[in-house]
Amino acid sequence: AHGVLESVFGKGPGIPTPDRAAELAQTVFEDRLEKDASPLALPGKSARTNQLKTAILNSARLLAQALRSAGCNSVEMEAEVKATVDGLKLKGYVDCIGRGPGGITFIIDIKRGGYAYRKESLVAGKAFQLATYAKLSGAKDPGVGFCILLPKNHLLIAEESAPAGCDRITGAEVVEGSISALKTWKIFHKFLKENDDWFTPSGKVPVRPLQPAESWSEGVRMVLDENKEEQFACGY
Repeated sequence: AHGVLESVFGKGPGIPTPDRAAELAQTVFEDRLEKDASPLALPGKSARTNQLKTAILNSARLLAQALRSAGCNSVEMEAEVKATVDGLKLKGYVDCIGRGPGGITFIIDIKRGGYAYRKESLVAGKAFQLATYAKLSGAKDPGVGFCILLPKNHLLIAEESAPAGCDRITGAEVVEGSISALKTWKIFHKFLKENDDWFTPSGKVPVRPLQPAESWSEGVRMVLDENKEEQFACGY
């Protein structure tokens, strides 16, 4: 999905209309299905293939509408961002970052699933990956959100820094009570500073946040150790 959406939005200039974005996504998906995703083209896989295709096309349309409604006139996909922030050396790759006049910035993290968990993380101030991207963007008050592909397309947007007009987009949800990404960054930065000793080569660090089983992506099996403090993906 990321590769298809990168092809749709990453070739510039400007941002395509929602219908044009869906049209481009269909062309790229069908081309990649033939070349790169042969297992999905096997007999008996048509339902799964159609589900994924629909999700990607709808996501392309939703992203185009959201970026344009927010006032963005340019977009980068898989954009590298790095800087030393508050004494920490940080580096990452943002799935989607739209920019517009007057410092408009809209950062969107594309996820296969996990609607309930992502929504909760925005409200609880635990969307740390988005918060880090927001801080690295250098924007004064960037909008942030999750684009969820399955089982149904959703664009979850943090309420406190929501770009104007996004609440009127079909499929977009401005999450009530959710704080801005930069406030979340302050929470995360405080945690990093207070737990610096935990991040050592000899320590155990979870490869992903703890998540309830109902929010795991389809087909992914997770394993918890005995004290339930760590969780890691062990099979697909």
